[in-house]
Amino acid sequence: GNYTQTAKVVHSDINATGDQFSGEHDVPKTFNDLLDMDINIEIPRNLNIVFLGDSLSRYQYLSLVYFLSYGKWIENDERPNILLEKSFGSWAKFFNYSNGILQSKEKCDCYRVEGQFVPKRIKNTVENRYFYDAERNNSVVHLQKYGKWSFHSNWNPSDIHEQQEIKPLLELDELNFVFDSIKWPDIIKNFVCKLQPRPSIFVF
Repeated sequence: GNYTQTAKVVHSDINATGDQFSGEHDVPKTFNDLLDMDINIEIPRNLNIVFLGDSLSRYQYLSLVYFLSYGKWIENDERPNILLEKSFGSWAKFFNYSNGILQSKEKCDCYRVEGQFVPKRIKNTVENRYFYDAERNNSVVHLQKYGKWSFHSNWNPSDIHEQQEIKPLLELDELNFVFDSIKWPDIIKNFVCKLQPRPSIFVF
């Protein structure tokens, strides 16, 4: 089917007015101002979001799913900090910690060679994350796609949450890409649209 019939692409800006906040708070002018405000925000339910992109997409995803897990945003000075992968010293430590902190709600189809980000290493790099909170019915996905380089996955899109005992970090000899494509329309039609549950919001 036509993807635009099942999902919407979202771009939003903070445009708050005084009527939207109660109490004695100043009206936030930036997103950081909003995060600094002492406001109790209820964890939402029934979200179904897919992010497709590079490291910026990863950090948007991690920031959101951390909030969905703990009801608060990650502090800038928090250590370890899953929004600062270089602070972990290795990709293995980053993958394992960021996956573990999400309380078994995330499955990570992840592998990356340590060292400098160069073309010969990109071909085997995979970081697809699948967060699902059954209690609140929240599903959030990050699919890794670097510019002109291929998106690939070791898992079929329709049975991600059916797979059992998935390790947070794969070994090189365990890579077995069942999907590999460089074309964005192909990725959207033949992978994103086949995810279960199907996404209602798509960010790329």
